[in-house]
Amino acid sequence: MIIPGYPSRFPLVDGNALITDELFWPAYLSAVGGSATAPQAFATDPADLDGFLRVLESRDVWPVLTLPMAGDARLHIVMRNLPDDAGTDYVLESGDRSFTLAALEGGFRGPALSWAELVATAGRPDPARSPAERLLLLLPASGDVARDPSTVAAAVTSVGAVAVAGTVAGELLGDRRHWPADVTWRTFGDALICEDDHSPRSLTGGLNPAELVLVTAAFR
Repeated sequence: MIIPGYPSRFPLVDGNALITDELFWPAYLSAVGGSATAPQAFATDPADLDGFLRVLESRDVWPVLTLPMAGDARLHIVMRNLPDDAGTDYVLESGDRSFTLAALEGGFRGPALSWAELVATAGRPDPARSPAERLLLLLPASGDVARDPSTVAAAVTSVGAVAVAGTVAGELLGDRRHWPADVTWRTFGDALICEDDHSPRSLTGGLNPAELVLVTAAFR
């Protein structure tokens, strides 16, 4: 699998089929989303979960989850499994270009999108993924002082949680491994920009004005 602008030497593979596995959501919400309670919420056997996590964390093949965005844009969630630099990259592809909008790791970058963009993007028509699935896939890359725990809890229940969905939602929204809780956004011409300098979508994040507008349009 090739993502324009993303290093071609990396062993990327289409991982979208993994989402249909009953172990996907407890694994993803715990490992990527930072919810310690997710395995309990899905009544997951720890041994089974460890086995599935090894698939997500394989160094030989890196699963990539892909969501359609507005226009011709696509958002790729890359399980970056380098031995000394593991993390999760959220890469927006548009035309022949791509932009890494969030990198969940020790030296993090992000957030990639606001709460309003998350809700709007989750609700876009998608032949493969439900709004709840889209919201939860994108949630770890979002950051905003505005957020709604009840929306997240409903999504967690929708994808199969049998208990403590509200607790999982609180953990997902309260994850502080990366950017702080008080991230804000504002308009800048035709672009929505983040006011946290860790975000590529800030005015100092490395994207030029035209690219900031392009990214904003992809999340509408």
